Formats: sequence, structure tokens, C-alpha cells
Amino acid sequence: MHTQLYRHFDESNSLLYVGISLSTFNRLSQHRDHSEWFKKVKNVTIEHFSTREEAMAAERTAIKSENPKFNIAMRKTMAEIEKEQKALTQKLKLETLASAETLASAEKKGVYARYVQHQLAYHLDDLKGLLNITRDELYRHVAEGRLSTFEVEGRMSHKSKGLKMKPMVSGWALIDFINYLERKKK
Repeated sequence: MHTQLYRHFDESNSLLYVGISLSTFNRLSQHRDHSEWFKKVKNVTIEHFSTREEAMAAERTAIKSENPKFNIAMRKTMAEIEKEQKALTQKLKLETLASAETLASAEKKGVYARYVQHQLAYHLDDLKGLLNITRDELYRHVAEGRLSTFEVEGRMSHKSKGLKMKPMVSGWALIDFINYLERKKK
């Protein structure tokens, strides 16, 4: 199951906290509501992993080697972390040998690797080229509810003398839409 590793940084780019989650945005809201240190967060980075085990190993490594200020659990020795990583690597090699992936699955993973892992949000115009569909098709999918958007403040409109809102698509909404397109092909 796809899992994210997230890091919280303060305004001086000091690492405050490292964690993993299946839904980083939900987890961020939990931190906001229950963690005193969350008020200091100015930047968040997110890494994507194919499995929870990979994300957990990366989390342990990050906590031990990067020493985030507010992580107090899971401070294992490097030897313990390296042992777990070797076991995970061996397990992944065996799984890879045991199961050959179909072309569609490989293409889907390629889409995740190229797009979703690099951006949290996309402008609709950027998705036309990424998904190789026309502007009209894209807006039709939005209008019919297959691709969800949110709005952010854009530039000032000289006509209305107010802020023009820009529709954006979250990385998660893009994943859901890619899954829809893949199911539609079958």
C-alpha cells in the first residue's frame, strides 16, 4: 500500500518531526490539532513509497540520522536500522522475482513516479500535457466529478479588480483520476 514519509521544518529549515502516513493531509491536521510544535512548521516535504514497510524503514533511518527535534520514539541504533533494511531489500528482491508485472501496471507506476511523487498540486493546464488529453476533455472530467479540484488565489484581474481564483488538482486527486482512466481502458 502506498505510504508517505513526511518531514516538518521550521522557518530556519531545522527538522522538527518525521512521520509516515497513508493520508499525509489527514495526519497533518491531526498534528495541527494535537501537537504544540505544529505552530512552528513552515515547510513540509513528502516522499512516496510503494509499501508501508519501505516507508517505515525510511522513517527509522531519517529519525536516527537526521535527529528531528520532536521525534522521541523509534531511536534505534544504526546497526538495527541497517539489519532491517537488508531484510527488507532481500524480501523485495524475492517478491520481484516471484511476480512479473503486466505492462499496464508498469505504465501506471511510471505515471506515479514521474508526476505524483514530485508535486503536491497541479494547475489544470499542466495536466493536459501530462495526461495527453485536450483542455475540453479535462474540464469535462472536472464538471462531471471525475477529477476534483480546489481553488487558490491567482493574479489580480484587471476587469473585476479582484483576485482571480485558479483551479488546482491535488496529487491524490490525480492518482484517483489516473486509476479511473486505467479502469476505463480495460
